[in-house]
Amino acid sequence: MPAAVAALQTAGYRRHVKDTRPVELQADREGEIQRAGAQPGQGLVELHYGVFAGEWLHRTAAVDSAGVAGRAEPVTVAGRRAATLPPEDAVIQLAVHLAVNPHIPSWAGLETEIGEIKGKEGLSTPDEALYLIQGLNAHGIAADWIALNNGTTHGIEASDAGIQVDLTAEIHKVLEPYHVSGAQHGTSGNNSDRLREIAARTHTTKANVATALQMISWGLEVNDYGNAQLDADGGFIKVEGEGCLLYTSPSPRDS
Repeated sequence: MPAAVAALQTAGYRRHVKDTRPVELQADREGEIQRAGAQPGQGLVELHYGVFAGEWLHRTAAVDSAGVAGRAEPVTVAGRRAATLPPEDAVIQLAVHLAVNPHIPSWAGLETEIGEIKGKEGLSTPDEALYLIQGLNAHGIAADWIALNNGTTHGIEASDAGIQVDLTAEIHKVLEPYHVSGAQHGTSGNNSDRLREIAARTHTTKANVATALQMISWGLEVNDYGNAQLDADGGFIKVEGEGCLLYTSPSPRDS
């Protein structure tokens, strides 16, 4: 793993870690390390600690990692020593993944995402979205939705910058031949006028509104952007008789 990370670092790939998936946890559960490319077209590379990766597999099967490693066959890739699975383990790996497919209900849709919400790489572009969808299609995978980094966030917006409607419409237009709908992440923090514009001008058919709904379910006073209103002391304002939880309005810094 260190050698692979070093090689990608030399090629310009940077560390890409999600707070909910720390490197230590990934190593313990034979998960993955992600590296993000700095150049157009490089995309995201996943380095897996184990051949049979994934929490779901560890919960449902016993994986003989030492046995798999012991049977690995040496190869040379780009002048570097590496290892590949012998035919029998390669067949097992493929069979494990194929065995899961029949258990995925036909009504379950596939959502993919290009870019990272609040990411440092900037907003998604039409070329990036097209590259992703065409690449998936080339391998027989047809996504039902695509989520974009189009100016929104997960959670409440600090301002009304929000969703970039023109950019979203442009990307959706490019993807029309592939019959992919838009999945809008982070609608909380965008006012109702902008959400109506997204609905009218883009191919968005799915929207995430968890944060605003959370505020409303708690019975907090919110503005048209879905942001909770604060009192003079910096605490949340509870609407009398509203909400499903008993709420004492602490300062948001204490929550």
